[in-house]
Amino acid sequence: MVKRKTNVKERKPKASSRIGEKLVRVEGLSYKRLVPGSIVLGQVSQINRYDIALALPNNLTGFVPLTSISDILTDKAQKQVDEDQDNEEDIDQQDEDELDLKSYCSLGQYLRAYVISTEKESKLGERGKRHIELSINPHQANVELGGTDLAINSMVQATVKSVEDHGLVMDLGLQDNKVRGFMSSKELGPGVHTSQIREGTVFLCLITGSSSNGNVIKLSADSKRAGNIKKGNVLTDAPTIGCLTP
Repeated sequence: MVKRKTNVKERKPKASSRIGEKLVRVEGLSYKRLVPGSIVLGQVSQINRYDIALALPNNLTGFVPLTSISDILTDKAQKQVDEDQDNEEDIDQQDEDELDLKSYCSLGQYLRAYVISTEKESKLGERGKRHIELSINPHQANVELGGTDLAINSMVQATVKSVEDHGLVMDLGLQDNKVRGFMSSKELGPGVHTSQIREGTVFLCLITGSSSNGNVIKLSADSKRAGNIKKGNVLTDAPTIGCLTP
């Protein structure tokens, strides 16, 4: 006697059996959901004299004041203010160029931002305008990161602390002051030389490795290298949730 094979198809659960399941709804970023202390990813869309505009998801725009870029740049600005108070008419052009924000960032550059405040600015007789104040200072942008979050192929924000012959010494803004970053001159990206980089500049960097004791984190600011699937520059294993910080 020959037994016939029967095709048994898996039956989809009826809708009634899924009624009790809790569905997680992922909501988009909005002004109301953007609260102080949030971390967001932005793109430089405008560079002004005293602030930088960052384009955020869902047509939102945030602004980074000069004093919220890096500690080094803030110190430079304060020093210039102190020097100019005694002689307001004699303003050195070189000092103004030193604080030109176009020398510290570029249009289209991606940066991690910390939300300082969200408020409405209103003028007499006019409707209030929404204003989002941000900080890209690594001490705030990396506030949720620790040493264990610095996995290879993850991203971290860093400030140029000093320009050396073979690369840049970077400040990661972590609580552990022993951990610092280093970026080889070859990792700045095509057409960029260390002579063009100023102390106080901020980069969103790809972590490419670390020293044997873990105190020096190797970084890259080459945008073509970050997330390059062909070269394997993708985070495949996240030891902590902090590695997934935008």
